[in-house]
Amino acid sequence: MEERNMPYAFRDEVEPSPSYDDEEREVVIVDGEAMTYRSYRR
Repeated sequence: MEERNMPYAFRDEVEPSPSYDDEEREVVIVDGEAMTYRSYRR
């Protein structure tokens, strides 16, 4: 397959999905403190 050197995304190009742990944690910054999104929502 030919490499495309353009700033566009094509439907046939699938980006690898990020790997999450079992709880799918994401880090958020709140008031200068880093915490998991799950603990922030509680």
